[in-house]
Amino acid sequence: MGGMLSKLFMDIRSAFPRYYYEAPLNFDRAGDRTVTGRARKNIHIIWDLAMKSMIRNEMKTRKEFFPVLEKRMANREASLKYILCKMEDLVPKFPGWDEVRVLDLHDLFQVFEVDGDGLIEVSEMCVGLDNLGDMTPMDERVNFLCSFDDDGTGNIDFEEFLEIHFKLQAEEYKHPIGQSFKMIESNMRFIRSMSTIQRIQTGFF
Repeated sequence: MGGMLSKLFMDIRSAFPRYYYEAPLNFDRAGDRTVTGRARKNIHIIWDLAMKSMIRNEMKTRKEFFPVLEKRMANREASLKYILCKMEDLVPKFPGWDEVRVLDLHDLFQVFEVDGDGLIEVSEMCVGLDNLGDMTPMDERVNFLCSFDDDGTGNIDFEEFLEIHFKLQAEEYKHPIGQSFKMIESNMRFIRSMSTIQRIQTGFF
């Protein structure tokens, strides 16, 4: 029986000399923390090729996914402007405004921000303005809003939203969109002035 197994092993070794002629390199195979076997010939070349292949694949993957990651990072940074709302950074950028004015616009921002990510898509704001009675032509509305999209993300972050209102206020809300925003703010102030009972009775609570 032993002779048959030995012959079988020799036949296998002769058929696959690359894999069975020498024992592969092993560490702690016998549990004694020793290295046994020998490294295959040209193993360093195979290793170098494998490493270079991994590096090429990683760089290719990074190149493909970097625009997506970059956009997500930009959106995250923009959403933090709304979530954190640092008054010490925002108020000095808009001369003549105080914290109360910024907080009022923070509330108005929530009217249009529906995803909870601290950003308003231009399409979202257009739908919101439609629902609130704005009659501005769609192309004019989109062009106006996109002119404030400084980072080109297709979204309006909180600081860009403040810039819109700062410009509209400087023009005394003469722009049709300015008239719509002014009406919305007026309605919000009226609702805030109501008591809780009045809000419940009118369905605003």
